[in-house]
Amino acid sequence: MVKLDNYNQLLNVLQYGKKSAVSAKRLAGNFNVTNLLEFKRKVRTLTQEARFNGHWLIGDNNGYYLALTRAEWESYKSRRLLAINNELKAFANCDNISLADLIKNVYRIIPTDKNYELF
Repeated sequence: MVKLDNYNQLLNVLQYGKKSAVSAKRLAGNFNVTNLLEFKRKVRTLTQEARFNGHWLIGDNNGYYLALTRAEWESYKSRRLLAINNELKAFANCDNISLADLIKNVYRIIPTDKNYELF
């Protein structure tokens, strides 16, 4: 068995479509895993890396899989963006600022800079 070292190894064992989703625990069977918790963290990191490189890799309650269609990807993306938006709103509320101001802070946008248009 090999150790999971890069996102290409992960892509090689995943299949397309939600019906082919596989849990991290089942994925571990393809690799030399001694610590399942550590392996799950590694899979999440490699999933993100794969997305940074343009792969439609989905990790959700169904498991890990590659989007079969644009609609499958868009559905996943919409769910994640809604969750991110809700989290950002919660952070803004905790700081008693608007969501727009939070985003300006996060992205270090200076409103007087003419190169930035936020909303």
